[in-house]
Amino acid sequence: FTHGHISSTLTCISTGSPATNVTWMRDGQPLTIDGSTYQMTQTVANRRLSTYENVLIINRAPSDIIGNTYNCTVINALGRASKTLISYPPPSVTISLPKMPVAGESFSFTCTVTLAEGDSLIGDPVVQWIGPDGSSINSNTQQVM
Repeated sequence: FTHGHISSTLTCISTGSPATNVTWMRDGQPLTIDGSTYQMTQTVANRRLSTYENVLIINRAPSDIIGNTYNCTVINALGRASKTLISYPPPSVTISLPKMPVAGESFSFTCTVTLAEGDSLIGDPVVQWIGPDGSSINSNTQQVM
């Protein structure tokens, strides 16, 4: 991928007989699946039920993804269905230290996660602490750093 770009994926599950056709849109405009900026894969999730997993892979700079509306439309001879996803900016994280840590002494700090105005979480948030060596830290135990 080009420097400064990320890869994001959106998944659209379709089930239908006769067979379905899937199209993707961004901000109301059809996407051109060019194999570079946008790629699409389709795999059979359940052949007996004619269920397919349609994945849109977006290779763009983060600022080009955040704040956009993506839409998946599934069409067959009997009708159409669509699903819309709005991409929101990630939450901001602030770590507050009441005082500078001193080697050999205990200290604690607070980590505050803030969503952009108007954003909301779906489901429970997941917080994970990562140590200097990249390993996961249990938040209920003391760690020596």
